[in-house]
Amino acid sequence: MKKKTYKFAMFACCAMFLLFLTTNTNADVAQGRAFLFNNNGNPSYSDIISANNEFKGAVSANPTDQEANLFYSVTRLLASALESGSGSGLETLRDLFEAIGITRNTNTRISEGLPFDPPSKTPEGNYNIPETIPGDEELQAFLAGPFADLLDATIANLSVIDNSIHITLTSPETGFEAVEIDFGDVLIYKTSLYAIKSIVLVLNAYNLNVDIYELVNKMNDGYLQIQRDLLDKYQDLLKLRPSGTVAAALADSREALLSCIEAYGNSLDYIKKESDAQGDDLFYFDSAEDEADAEALLTELTELKDSFNENRVADLDPSTDFNCIFGNTGKDPLDIREVLPEFDQYNEIVMCTFPGPPVLNGIFPSFQTNDDIRKELDLDNPPCNKADIDGDVAPFGNRDGIVNVGDALVTLRFALSLENPTAEDIAHGDVAPLDASGQPNPDGVINVGDALVILRKALGIISF
Repeated sequence: MKKKTYKFAMFACCAMFLLFLTTNTNADVAQGRAFLFNNNGNPSYSDIISANNEFKGAVSANPTDQEANLFYSVTRLLASALESGSGSGLETLRDLFEAIGITRNTNTRISEGLPFDPPSKTPEGNYNIPETIPGDEELQAFLAGPFADLLDATIANLSVIDNSIHITLTSPETGFEAVEIDFGDVLIYKTSLYAIKSIVLVLNAYNLNVDIYELVNKMNDGYLQIQRDLLDKYQDLLKLRPSGTVAAALADSREALLSCIEAYGNSLDYIKKESDAQGDDLFYFDSAEDEADAEALLTELTELKDSFNENRVADLDPSTDFNCIFGNTGKDPLDIREVLPEFDQYNEIVMCTFPGPPVLNGIFPSFQTNDDIRKELDLDNPPCNKADIDGDVAPFGNRDGIVNVGDALVTLRFALSLENPTAEDIAHGDVAPLDASGQPNPDGVINVGDALVILRKALGIISF
């Protein structure tokens, strides 16, 4: 009898303790919602910070509370944007905003507008860059440290949530109609967080060390040149960082991207299977066309994911080898600096200057040479491979590899605007004028001079 009494007492104590935790958690969540949706969905910005503290307390008391975790995941991001750090460097999003000139204004409630003013401008209307703007090392330390930790924490909050979650934001809370939040909405939110994380990790793999203050001032003055002021001056800009850092950053970025794709696929599957009315859901499809677009995107993302897992080219348009961006077995990650072309004084790409082959690190298998890029983009500039400048343009639309009088006649029709030449036609038919050695020196247009040069070649008077 005594053992039974003891066991019952222990059970009762445990039950009361769990009830106490649940009651406290529910109270914290209720108070957090009261702050977050204060004044009919028009809270003050200080209310949002207070709500974050309440949800934090609820999660601390009961780490598996799904509603508390969801709201805490959202408000901790908002709080980072509203609260300053300790003052020792960049610790919060607000610290970053203010360092780049986005300053907190006097707005106290959401209805009054955003809590930040955009950066100030010069009398000419240009960005007035503050002296506090962070450099490469400070910015990347923030992205890899406090911001990455914030993203991981918000994602961790969502990891305890399953498809049983259903939250209704009432009309008094929203200020208009009630809104239902379910697992599909949580997955959409998780998708966006993973996408941001993947981008941030990619940024951390590259050298971004430039004097931003100087560059923005040159941009404001209108004489910034990409080649002179960026690529020539900063020889390590956009190069991969030390190998250990790169491997970890790119591997984590790829995993975040794969998690993003998985979350998106699960969200789409959940939303499609919902049988209740969708009009009050936070996310839903307005039309069959919207759903079809979402399905098409998922198909492409799934192909991307499979190409990672199978270390192959993704069957997209154009075919793309994403493994040549992130790296994989037998494939080096993309070193952006090593694939960049040269730029002229007007910041236009100087054609035929992409390093390679393969150009662009082989990311696009159909683009192996500079001429492949020229043809794909249908550019009018002369071929990079001078062997293509041969005068062979006939038969029209179906070159036969032979230069004869027919090629001269087709070129003359181009010159007289009787036919419209393609980029391929221009590449082969723009042969005039000839240089001092009798070789073509294309001028970018087809005219009567080109027809005459091709005729002379067809008659055996000249050769090239």
